[in-house]
Amino acid sequence: MMPKLAILAFAVVAAFGMIDAYTTSIHAPAVILNQSIGELTNISLNVSSGTGTVSVIGPGSVGSDTLYSAETAAAYASAYAGANEKSLNFTYDINISGINVSGPSAGLAFTLLAIYGIESKQLPGNFSVTGTIQSDGSVGLVGGVYDKATAVKQKNLKYLIVPNADNASLEYFIYYMAQQELGLPIAQASTVSQALGYVSGSTPIRSLSYSLIKNYSVSELPSVSTTCNGCDPAAFQELTNYTLNFTTAQALSLYPSNVSNAFISVKGDLQDQMLSQLGQYRAIADKGYLYTAADLAFLDYVKGFVFANSYNITGEKAIGIIGNVSAYCNSLIPPPLTAQNYEYVSGGELRQSWANITIQDTVAMVNASSDSDVAIEAVYNVAPAYAWCKAASEMYSIASSMNGTGIYVSQSLKSEAMAAVSNVSSSGTLYSRAAKQLYNNGQYIASLYSATYANVFSGNLPGISFNSSSDSAMQAAVSNATLNGTGVWPYQFALQSGFYLRQAELSDSTTDANSNIQSAYSSMTLSQRLSSVNNDALASMVYLQQQQANGTAADISGELSGLQQQFNKIYELSLVIILLLVMVIVAQSFFINMLLRRTKNGRKR
Repeated sequence: MMPKLAILAFAVVAAFGMIDAYTTSIHAPAVILNQSIGELTNISLNVSSGTGTVSVIGPGSVGSDTLYSAETAAAYASAYAGANEKSLNFTYDINISGINVSGPSAGLAFTLLAIYGIESKQLPGNFSVTGTIQSDGSVGLVGGVYDKATAVKQKNLKYLIVPNADNASLEYFIYYMAQQELGLPIAQASTVSQALGYVSGSTPIRSLSYSLIKNYSVSELPSVSTTCNGCDPAAFQELTNYTLNFTTAQALSLYPSNVSNAFISVKGDLQDQMLSQLGQYRAIADKGYLYTAADLAFLDYVKGFVFANSYNITGEKAIGIIGNVSAYCNSLIPPPLTAQNYEYVSGGELRQSWANITIQDTVAMVNASSDSDVAIEAVYNVAPAYAWCKAASEMYSIASSMNGTGIYVSQSLKSEAMAAVSNVSSSGTLYSRAAKQLYNNGQYIASLYSATYANVFSGNLPGISFNSSSDSAMQAAVSNATLNGTGVWPYQFALQSGFYLRQAELSDSTTDANSNIQSAYSSMTLSQRLSSVNNDALASMVYLQQQQANGTAADISGELSGLQQQFNKIYELSLVIILLLVMVIVAQSFFINMLLRRTKNGRKR
């Protein structure tokens, strides 16, 4: 304890002994590891004339990443303020006695302190800030935001500055949940300049909003046929309706009990958004784009599930939710595979495998860390797993209603699946891991499906921009795939490609047009490759059915041979019985004759 006090005392004496020394302070939140507890700390900075020394004092120990962020902050702040870094000393004092400090999340706080310290100004005391700092002044993401926000709220500060996050990201969702549950305004900053705008008051603090609304040009979509090669359109319509309906049910159940009025109003707004979007999806389905409608509804279901289950979440609650999803997924048993239902059985197996791997990873993540961000992330991750299993359940139900002779998988298809798994195994994605899992389970068609997803979504597809040539090429590919593809999923992916191509044509934004054309290209590639898998699977099934027929004939012959053997045994037994009867009759006749003779002789006497 004495060395630490000596260092602190020296720093204070040195600061006051220097000319042009200035001290300012800031509130910075931290998370106590493995306790899910946020704590608000006070960091002060003494800027004095010197030789460019940057030091961090106060905690029991200071991690190298924390010191590096302090050095980066001092360098950027000096350049920003037009000062000579080498002529100044920066002494940061983190007011957490006896606790070890590590991590770079105080970088933005260090930077704001340095800028205000160099300019000999005091920072306002009504806010807190978290975020890493880069040498160019950009602000990077940090963890533990929910628990940090809780600590800020408990100290009644007015707002929290956090790193900027994409609106569709998990991090943004965590910001939004913290803001709504705690009633604490959260402001995003991607640069130091943006953060300074909030601090100075030149940029107003506005509450974050969360929007699901995305408008599609449905009325200008051409209607398409739902009839395809080797598939039952009525069955896929049933699957689409099922997905739309369970998403609708999720939207209607977005009001948990015992939540704040502010949170209820948010959920009400989200419910309205989900129901509005579902109206668009049903219109898309009515045009014949069944998979596209189901896919969009699936994504909204996931968001609704997360909102419904993330309120006041803890690691313990997250484990309970994961356990319920796992139990449901494990209860699903695929029906026997036939030439008629193979897409639905294998498609269900595919999604069930994705779900099981996701659940395993999520359990491991929660066990490794129990902070609130991780708990929310766990719900965020397990939501699609639950939706995949719901879809798998419906696929199995549809498959069970289809007639057909049971089939087995040939050695050729098994070899093809083994090669496909080997080809994608190095990527380590969910799809490649599922491909291996399915192969090990003997589910070879589903394994090939997942390996195909791994290939298409590996990032190896060429990036294309929307232009007249890409438009023409995609139109031709869509036409070819819808006419010549094999199976319902390849057909629906081809239609989805046409859907996104049309959205690209109607878009006013170059960015949106390029995004849509890339989606169209991915969907088309997936359609073509899944169709190839289906062709190979069907070819194997024909061979297997013949083998099965041969096996059946052999079984019948065996049964006849067995019957013949049984008949021979019965025949031999019958001969024995007849011989015994004859012997009995002969013996009986002999004894009767002897009796008659004795009677006759007796009369003579």
